[in-house]
Amino acid sequence: MTGTAVRALPSRWGGEPLGFTHRASTVGLSSKFQQYMSQCDGISYTEASPEAVYRLVAPRTGDLSISATGLDFDLVIYVQESCGSSELVLCQDQAWADGATDVVTLPTVQGEVYTIVIDGQGASPETGEYELDLRY
Repeated sequence: MTGTAVRALPSRWGGEPLGFTHRASTVGLSSKFQQYMSQCDGISYTEASPEAVYRLVAPRTGDLSISATGLDFDLVIYVQESCGSSELVLCQDQAWADGATDVVTLPTVQGEVYTIVIDGQGASPETGEYELDLRY
């Protein structure tokens, strides 16, 4: 993933297994996951928005709720089994407006590695601030 910073997610937050909210931005990041946009919403076009990429080692087996809110842009959530994998596990692009929230439920297996991608939605580059929330 040259040019894309992969951020590791903690397995514990505040003493609880993976329950936290993280606020960040896609501004200044690069675009490496264009190929997944058409798999997510069935529309075929060039996706040029940069992505924030997170690496998660599942702290336990169970359903992990992943929600993301684009505070000033429309976003999409992708989940892969590992960084650079061609396997798309989940994708959500239901919220079609700034400030809307996309939510996916990821069935995790303890010790497995997952890549969570926050991407801008649209044919032209969309960037901005977002909140990422993960809870078992």
